[in-house]
Amino acid sequence: MKYKAILKMRTVLYCAYIALGIAAVILGIYAENDFFAPLGAAFAAVGAGGIIKYLRLIKNSSKLENAEIEENDERNIYIYQRARSLAFTLTSLLAAAGIIVFGVMGEAVVMKTLSYLLCGFLISYLICYYSLRRRG
Repeated sequence: MKYKAILKMRTVLYCAYIALGIAAVILGIYAENDFFAPLGAAFAAVGAGGIIKYLRLIKNSSKLENAEIEENDERNIYIYQRARSLAFTLTSLLAAAGIIVFGVMGEAVVMKTLSYLLCGFLISYLICYYSLRRRG
């Protein structure tokens, strides 16, 4: 798939971010919730920023070529994968520590929520691991 087509697909994804953000803002306003409106605004802002970034790249052929080379550079791919792996490890350890801390504090709801999230996270990791292992 050409890089320009990939960027157009990413632009559509950022449109979905904006739609999700607008829906969250509306939900926050009507439900009088102090959480959803700012979260929705953040989603919409991220979506708008992504759309602007990719539309600028699509319109400028020299920047588009440089961005494609940089994105497909093996060193950058390696750094991206290492950073994602480190983030996964840190998130798992922090969630496990949070489970213990909230368990000691007697916060059963928070502890169970973190436990379910961590289990879901690790199950999705195993599914991805074995499917990639089978493919490669």
